[in-house]
Amino acid sequence: MKLSLEKHINMVLFQADLLNTCCVANKAYDEYQRIAEHLTSYIVHNDHTICEEMLEDILRVSLSLDDDELLSDYVPQTEFYRVIHDLKEHLITNFPK
Repeated sequence: MKLSLEKHINMVLFQADLLNTCCVANKAYDEYQRIAEHLTSYIVHNDHTICEEMLEDILRVSLSLDDDELLSDYVPQTEFYRVIHDLKEHLITNFPK
């Protein structure tokens, strides 16, 4: 079963649990739903054409409380870039140009 873009993003973020919310252990599947909605909105607005740097920027902003507290600063970079890579591959595979 093919997931929608938003559900795929949510699942990738849920499995990575970048903010260490224990969502996987608690089966809180909607923990990253708002971030998935934000990313999906931006990607769709840009006609599914988005570069890796833009994905990084959007995800960093989405993981932050405000300009003063960037939660993305506390995210393990290897996991962050694994998520970026997964999302980029998903876009290339499912929304070819």
